[in-house]
Amino acid sequence: MDVRAGELRKHGVRLKVQDQPFRVLRILLEHPGEVVTREELQRQIWPSDTFVDFDRGLNNAVKRLVPPHHRIAYSQHQAALVHV
Repeated sequence: MDVRAGELRKHGVRLKVQDQPFRVLRILLEHPGEVVTREELQRQIWPSDTFVDFDRGLNNAVKRLVPPHHRIAYSQHQAALVHV
């Protein structure tokens, strides 16, 4: 992950990642082994004066990071993911 360039690569190949999923991944990688709360993600990704459906936005950002074959279940309220 190249934060300055805003790029994510896998085996040297640049992956297309939208801004919000990239930011979520960056925050998670900055806290290895730690629990990052939804509230912390909200504070870091969406400014306090932004009015959005935060839960839906975060769920969609996480969904875009996880390949479909790694998802066990996805609903409006919860994403259960396989750790690889």
